[in-house]
Amino acid sequence: MKFLTSKRILSILLCLCLTCMTCTSCSSLKANQDLQFLQQLEQTVTQTQSLLNDSMSIASEMATATYGLVPGEDAADYASLCRTNADLIEQKAGNIRKLMQELERSDAPKTDRGKALYEAQKEYFEDALSILNQMEETLVFFAAQYDAGVPLITAITSSQDDYQQYLSVVYDAALSVKDDYLQLDTPSYLGELWPLYTSSIDMFTQYLYAQSWGAVGDVLRQYSSAQLISRMGIVASAYENAIYELMAREYIHCEDVIDQNLKVLGAEILDGCKNGTLPQDSYMQMSSVLFTNYTLIDEIYPNLYPATNSIVNLAIYTDKDFRDVTVTAEIPGFTQVYEQKLTITPEITYLMIKPPVLSDMPDLSSAKDTQLIFKITDNITGDIIAQESQSIKLYSIYDYRSNSDEFGVIQNDNILAWMTPESEGVLAVRRNAIAWLEQNLGRDAGMLPGYQPAYGYGDGEEANITYIQIAAIQSAISAMGVRYNMGPYSLNATQRVLMPDAVLASQSGICIETAVLMASVLQSADMHPMIVFTPGHAQVAVESWSGSGQYFLIETTNLPFDASVDDMNTLTALYSSEDWAEYLSQSSQKAQQSGGMVYIVDCDLAKILNIKGLAY
Repeated sequence: MKFLTSKRILSILLCLCLTCMTCTSCSSLKANQDLQFLQQLEQTVTQTQSLLNDSMSIASEMATATYGLVPGEDAADYASLCRTNADLIEQKAGNIRKLMQELERSDAPKTDRGKALYEAQKEYFEDALSILNQMEETLVFFAAQYDAGVPLITAITSSQDDYQQYLSVVYDAALSVKDDYLQLDTPSYLGELWPLYTSSIDMFTQYLYAQSWGAVGDVLRQYSSAQLISRMGIVASAYENAIYELMAREYIHCEDVIDQNLKVLGAEILDGCKNGTLPQDSYMQMSSVLFTNYTLIDEIYPNLYPATNSIVNLAIYTDKDFRDVTVTAEIPGFTQVYEQKLTITPEITYLMIKPPVLSDMPDLSSAKDTQLIFKITDNITGDIIAQESQSIKLYSIYDYRSNSDEFGVIQNDNILAWMTPESEGVLAVRRNAIAWLEQNLGRDAGMLPGYQPAYGYGDGEEANITYIQIAAIQSAISAMGVRYNMGPYSLNATQRVLMPDAVLASQSGICIETAVLMASVLQSADMHPMIVFTPGHAQVAVESWSGSGQYFLIETTNLPFDASVDDMNTLTALYSSEDWAEYLSQSSQKAQQSGGMVYIVDCDLAKILNIKGLAY
C-alpha cells in the first residue's frame, strides 16, 4: 500500500478550499442578485396594496349605490358615478401595470426562495388586474347603456303638440335605442338577462303603435295600450332588479377578492421578502372557494311553461383559479334533464335554467305534487357542491292564472297561451264554417277569406264580409255540438280553462272557453280578434276590416245558434268608437262596484309578449 506524500495531501486540501470558496461565492452572488429583486418586489407590492385598498373602497361604494337604484327612476347621478369610478379603476390598473413593468426589468431571482416569491407575485398581479378589469367592465357597461338610452328619454320629453308626429319620433328613437343596446359590450353575467330586458322595448314600440291607432278613434287598441305599458313597466322593472342585484353582487365579490385574497397574498409576499420564505400553508397552496346562489320556482302551470324564462336562476363563481362543474335540473314526469358542463372562474356566471319538456308528454289533465331536482357536481372529485329536491305543485294543463312568479301580477294577457289557431280542432271548425257558407250562400262562397274581398261585396261594404264569417264560424261551432256551460269565471283567480280542441271534444264551454275558441278561429283566418274581459264575463271583439279601427262585439255564449235574424242580433253588433267608449265606461263602473276588472287582450300581441302555450 502506498502512502500519500505530504505534498499530495496539501494539494488536495487546497483544491477543496478553493471549491468551497467558489461555491460560497456563487451562493453569495445569487443572494445579492435576489436581494435587489426582493427589494424591488417589496416596494412594488406595497404600492399595489395601497392601490387595491382604494379599489376596494370603490367596490364598496358601488355596491351600496347599486342597492339604492330603483327601477324606472332616472339614474343620471349613478351613471356619472360609474364614469368617475371607471376612470379611477382604469388609472389604478394602469399604475399597477407600470409597477409590474418596472419589476420585470429587474433580474430574475436565482435562489429557490426568490423563485417561489417570483411565482407568487405573478399570480398576485394577474389576479389583481383581472378583478379590476371585472369592476371596470361593469362600470363602463352601465354608463354606456345609460348614454345609449338618452335619445329615447329626450324623445319622450319632447313636445306633444302634434301627437302623431310625437309618437313617430318616440317610435324611431325606441328602435334606435334597442339597436344600440344590443351592440353594447355586456358583462358575461348579463349575457342572458340583458337581451330579455332589451326585448321589453318591443312592448313599448307596440304601445306607441296602438296609441297612434287610438288617436284616430281605435278605442280598443287605445284601451289595450294602457294595459300594455303597465305590463311593460312590471316586466322591465323585474329585469332591472335582477340586473342591479347581479351588479351589486359583482361589486361585493370584487371587494371580497381584494380583501380576503389579494391582500392576504400581498401580505405573504411582503413577509417573504423580509423573512425569506412563504408560509407552508400559503395562500398559493389553498384550494379555490366556490360560491353559489340560486332560486327555485315552487309551482308550474304547464300551459304557461313555454312563456317562462327559467325555473332555476343560478349565480356561481370562485374566489380564484377555476373549477369544472356540471349543473343538472329536471322536473321528473314533466321535463327532460337539463345538463351543462361549466368552467367556473372568479367572473360571475349567471344561468337562467329551463329544462325542455318531455317529448312524450304524460297526462296533465289533473294537478299533482312532484319535485324540482337541482344539483351541482365537481367534475374532478365527483363531490356534490349543491343539491336541492324541492317539492313543487304541477298544475293541470288547463289551469290558468293571470299571475306570474317571475314578474308578479301581469294580468290577463296570459290567456293568449290558450289560443290555438293552428290546432286540429280549430281547422275542423274552419272546414265546417266553409261547408255552412257553401250550403247557405252557394259554392262560390265556400271560403273564409279573412280581410279579402268576397261574397260579392265591394268598397265600403267590407264589414259585411266579416259579419258573414262570424255567422259561419258560430254556426260551425254550434253544429259541432258545443253548448254554453254557465259555470263561473273569475278574472283574478286561478281558473280551469279548456283549450279550443278540448272545448270541442267536451261539447261544452264557459264564456272564456267559447271566447278563446272563437278568437282562435278568427286568428286562423288572418283576422284581428281581441278578448274583452268585463266583470265575471268574457267576449270577443274582431276588427271589421284590416285597419278600420272599428270592431264587432261577439257574444260567443249564444249557443245553440241557427243564424236567424234574432240569433244574429244576439250574437254580434258592429260598435262605433263612441259605442265602445260607452260600453267600456259602463263596464268599468260595474267593475268598481263589484271589485272586478275590465281588460282587453289584443290577440296580435302573443309574439311581442312572448306568450305561447304548450303543444298538448
